[in-house]
Amino acid sequence: MLSTRTGASKRDGALFPMALARAALPAASALHIGDSLTADVAGARAAGMTAIWFAANGGDAAPADVPSVHGWDDVPARIRSLESAQT
Repeated sequence: MLSTRTGASKRDGALFPMALARAALPAASALHIGDSLTADVAGARAAGMTAIWFAANGGDAAPADVPSVHGWDDVPARIRSLESAQT
């Protein structure tokens, strides 16, 4: 879902609930991967979603409670680790 098409923004948090409603998913069943700790991770978490920080360029270290990946190849293993932690 593109914020430019909906008028909603990740920064103000409006996009996440809109996307969940459109997908007919509860927030607890959704995962968002994004490259901004503020807009992506904080916004998704505020909506009740799981969030992964995409730190492709290394960037700053994520806070200890923020799962991160450094490339798309890392995503499946990170998702499996999050699923394992929930059981």
